[in-house]
Amino acid sequence: IGHVKGKEIMVADALSRWRHVVMASLVGTYFWSMIFQQLPHDNIYLAAREKIESQRPLEGKFEGFSLEAYGLLRHKGRIYVPRDGVLRLEILTKVHRAPYSAHPRVKKMHATSKQLYHWRGICRDMARFVLGCLECQKVNSKHQNPASPLFHQFILEWKWDTVSIEFIVGLWILRYHHDAIMVMVDKLTKLAHFFLVKTTYTSSVVTRVYLDEIIRLYGSSRKIICDCNPLYTSDF
Repeated sequence: IGHVKGKEIMVADALSRWRHVVMASLVGTYFWSMIFQQLPHDNIYLAAREKIESQRPLEGKFEGFSLEAYGLLRHKGRIYVPRDGVLRLEILTKVHRAPYSAHPRVKKMHATSKQLYHWRGICRDMARFVLGCLECQKVNSKHQNPASPLFHQFILEWKWDTVSIEFIVGLWILRYHHDAIMVMVDKLTKLAHFFLVKTTYTSSVVTRVYLDEIIRLYGSSRKIICDCNPLYTSDF
């Protein structure tokens, strides 16, 4: 029996109570044959077996290992799975796609498999497997507001008919205490004008710069593209 913090207690559902059924479905004859076939080629297994047979103290990454009579290596009672991509992928697939598991997330997968299996980086492998599960990506919805719709930009017909306005801020204080640059770009010709301004300018001052420098040369524009800066959204 282990203590669980109150904030970590989740509402139990019918599928989460079938953990013993899921674990029982993971072990079979084919699984044991793959385990014993790959163990002699695993460096951690060979080093741990040598330490155990020579009765040397198990320290560091070998702490908690035990060797059974028929050659199976366990770590704190759990089966050690050798470094074999096919074998570990088979285990992750069975844990994640078992009939009674309902495609669990990483925490529930680890809670199910940690009672039976052990290998270094098991949580990392589970996270990668869940992220690559196509069914989970299709079903699991994102808990965030949808993005705003994109507006289609129509084909431009005339120079300076559509103008974009941006500010470059965070600069060194320039001549006459200017600390920003106002950029106006024609969307058709990509011609740009740059003006030294101050971040303390109000919307009326920005409008005056637009009238004196753009409308004076090119006439009035039908559309101005800008962000949600209060300088643009406030009344002139």
